[in-house]
Amino acid sequence: MNLENEKAGILAGLEQLYLRNKQEEGYSQLMNYLDSISSVFIAKRPNSELLPKLRTVPIARLRNGNEVVLLSPSLPLWINKTEQEDEADAEIVVSGLTRLIEIEWAIND
Repeated sequence: MNLENEKAGILAGLEQLYLRNKQEEGYSQLMNYLDSISSVFIAKRPNSELLPKLRTVPIARLRNGNEVVLLSPSLPLWINKTEQEDEADAEIVVSGLTRLIEIEWAIND
């Protein structure tokens, strides 16, 4: 498979993940940040519920030093995901973005 096809497949998979989580705007935000991401990682951050608890989220560190949560934990609230589902989604986002960054480096070299 060539790199452009692999990139398209990864982007399609990420889009489906965001749609499944009812976070279409999050996918658009991800696309806006794509060229300025320097690294991605998984961390625990508080959710937005009244009694916040730490949830696993994918985070991008941008070239300017800012950090951006890429997929909000269990939002909107009616989705009610488990911590394991949050972790699995975060891993999909981080691995997909890591591979997209590698592909961009390979294409631009």
